[in-house]
Amino acid sequence: MAIKYKYWLWMLVLPVLTTCNKDKDYKLLGPGIILTTDVPPHHWFDVRDYLKSKNARVTFYIQSYQLIDSAGRAQLKIMMQDGHEMAHHTYTHIHADKYLYSYTIDDYMQNEIFNMDSIMNADGVYTETFAYPYGDFTEQTDRFLLKRFRSIRKIISPYAHKKLADVDQIYYRFNGVRVFYGCTIDKKQKLALKEVFEALDKAKSSRQAISLYCHRINKGELEHSDQLNVDYEDFKAIVDYASKIGLKFYTAKEISR
Repeated sequence: MAIKYKYWLWMLVLPVLTTCNKDKDYKLLGPGIILTTDVPPHHWFDVRDYLKSKNARVTFYIQSYQLIDSAGRAQLKIMMQDGHEMAHHTYTHIHADKYLYSYTIDDYMQNEIFNMDSIMNADGVYTETFAYPYGDFTEQTDRFLLKRFRSIRKIISPYAHKKLADVDQIYYRFNGVRVFYGCTIDKKQKLALKEVFEALDKAKSSRQAISLYCHRINKGELEHSDQLNVDYEDFKAIVDYASKIGLKFYTAKEISR
């Protein structure tokens, strides 16, 4: 009876010990910002010098690499050399949940992930992290994608009348993240700069990294109706402020397990 008792006690304690040892491998991130974008880097190439001046590194979630021309691929590699991360955003930018209505998870992995892997790898570009197009996912896609990637980025917006700084899901204290969320600073979110600054201040004061994303940087050439962009002056103001208060710029793979 005593032996049985000790056995069950050990079985209860072992998972706790394992978790504790595992947690020791995680490192504090410190005050920072995880800035990601859902377009290839040739859309950002004209802000390259500015990003370098602020030591601001970006994770580029790339869709449809097969459609990027030689000039765009050359710019991508230059941005890689600057320290930016190139990540995966699927072959055709498909809705993952809708895709599985008609096809299998094996079809999804082959057609949307591995097909683009082979093209990128042949060009010397390797990806370690992933973001869902449109933020659409299923439990099954999560499970299979986490076998291939170090992390997955999902998206979230302020809800229940919360401000950006109140969205706890976009703040991260430790590395080792497998699934994380980002909130957009694109025009469609209609965030005032003051609200973004308050969210950055929270990252500073709480010693956490905040996860934000956007699409294109608009220097005036995009149509007013295009909401998937952020004005260059606003973007500069955000990056300038993050740099001023001492936030470190992290890539997705740096916060991932």
